[in-house]
Amino acid sequence: MERPHPDEPKHWVSPVEALGRILSAKNMLLLEVIRNSKPSSVAELATLSGRKPSNLSRTLKAMEKIGVIEFEQVSKIKKAPRVAYDRFEIKGNLAA
Repeated sequence: MERPHPDEPKHWVSPVEALGRILSAKNMLLLEVIRNSKPSSVAELATLSGRKPSNLSRTLKAMEKIGVIEFEQVSKIKKAPRVAYDRFEIKGNLAA
């Protein structure tokens, strides 16, 4: 088993289908919007992306859970999504 270096992040997703939903083509475009526009809030991101705030919030929480995004506290009541990494790798083993 390959062990990550101590400074490498490691996040587990099960089942693999969940990762596929989180990293769909539509959500990869969302990550580009976040990275390029640096929205000041989820509401601003909803406007920029054309997504409904409730659906967007669920997607962002799933992305945060696996470490793809982080939230920056910009005021007492507003959090801004930020892309956590410029790249990531997916590794896995085939079941025996």
